[in-house]
Amino acid sequence: MTISLHKLLESDRIPSLPEIAIRVVELAQEPEPDFDEMIRTIKGDPAICSRIMRTVNSALFGLRQRVSSIDSAVPILGANLVRTLVLSFSLADHQGPSIKYKTIYQAIWRNCMTQAVAAEALAQRTPGVDESVWFLGALLQDIGRIVLLDAAPEEYSRLSIAANNDAELLAAEERTFGFNHVEVSTQLCLRWRLDNYLVDAVGKHHTPIRNFNSDDQLPADLTLPYYPNALRGAASLAAYIEALRSARDAESEQLFADLQHTFNVAPEELHDFLTDVGLRTNEVAALFNIDLGDTPPVEQILAKAQATLAKIAVQSQLNVASIQRHVDEAKQELENARVESSQWKKKAQTDDLTGALSRKVLEPTLTELLIDAADDERAVAVLFIDIDNFKSLNDNYGHHLGDEALERVVEVIRGTLRDCDHIVRYGGDEFVLLMATSVNETVTRVCERLRSRIEAIHFADEPKAQTTCSLGGVIFRPHANEPIRGERLIEEADQAMYLAKQRGGNRCALFELNDGELISIDLPETGGVPV
Repeated sequence: MTISLHKLLESDRIPSLPEIAIRVVELAQEPEPDFDEMIRTIKGDPAICSRIMRTVNSALFGLRQRVSSIDSAVPILGANLVRTLVLSFSLADHQGPSIKYKTIYQAIWRNCMTQAVAAEALAQRTPGVDESVWFLGALLQDIGRIVLLDAAPEEYSRLSIAANNDAELLAAEERTFGFNHVEVSTQLCLRWRLDNYLVDAVGKHHTPIRNFNSDDQLPADLTLPYYPNALRGAASLAAYIEALRSARDAESEQLFADLQHTFNVAPEELHDFLTDVGLRTNEVAALFNIDLGDTPPVEQILAKAQATLAKIAVQSQLNVASIQRHVDEAKQELENARVESSQWKKKAQTDDLTGALSRKVLEPTLTELLIDAADDERAVAVLFIDIDNFKSLNDNYGHHLGDEALERVVEVIRGTLRDCDHIVRYGGDEFVLLMATSVNETVTRVCERLRSRIEAIHFADEPKAQTTCSLGGVIFRPHANEPIRGERLIEEADQAMYLAKQRGGNRCALFELNDGELISIDLPETGGVPV
């Protein structure tokens, strides 16, 4: 049987909206709805007015105080919810086919109501959306099925009963009529001048969720994936419940995956979520005076799926445990890599023998120290240490003693400096010390302690072996008016060390760099260099 879609839409079998409903739709879609005009319009239909009052005072809304007038009810409900109620009441008044097809008619309405309530429930899990808009879209998306049942009750009831799922139903409709119920629903929504985003989502409600993309034009508070996906999810959920009711195979895997990943319905919540949808469907249908037929309690229906739901919940917990294990393993691997990287970095930056910093980090460390000292208005001291007669120590006592001497010198330096100071092995038997200080006297005391403590080093295996050092240094107070590069300070400290060595070694030579000029700093006579 082939029916023209155009003729079908023009026939008297199409659910017609009263003028009041059409006007309410128009007012609700204005940027700033005129509530006074909406109230006056609703008052023109006492039946609609009465049903809205009954709704707003029902247990479904749970208002603390009873609303006494439509003037108070409309602002409380809001324009979108008033529109949803008026359209729902109008459609519920539509007279279906003869008693012969009552069961199919009830099944279609049951599906529509389940979809609407499911979409509303999903909206409650989605921040910033209007529950009534989601309810309305899901309610209307299969209204085309009622139209087709009215137009061709015998044919449509037969193919509805034969179809096991949405895909089979759509294909059967195409073969029988040349179009499907989605096209009819879309055209009706256009005829009733509903929002474009609602019409678009209704037209896509049998499209898999993953096919939607961000190019669809929707308002900011209804952007993808939410609204079209909600209608698709609501349709799948209603089909699942109806399949359980009809003892057909219920396709659940994709539905439950969509509910979990798109709307955060955890597997362990599925049973309660579906139960709530089923119970509320009956309550809303009673409110709209829609006969859904005699159906078993939703808990009894879901009992058929309890094993599946439990299995999904258990599998989810196992998956979570597995994922957590992998996450923990990944975190441990990351931490191991971080530790290993830190160890390699430290190894690359330190001298293998003494543990002092390597020469390549001298300049960046000094630069950072100068910047910090400038901020803190402190001075920076760069000290150069050279072990006196180190070659003779190696030649006379062997390299093993030379290595021990280097290690012992670094131990002395570490024991003398603070943790915040830096020791750099410059090369061979030369070391550079970097420290920040507030007063020059701190540096002079450190220099003399280093000199005397290195001189006091004793080698148990070679009691005649002695170590002394030549120590030179420069103190500089960095400030904006005298930019000094770290290389200059290293060079000056090196020259000061050579001055101490030229004067016989085992002594210190210390200077302050001020306005580009070196000023000698007096040291104790023991170990000091007279300049």
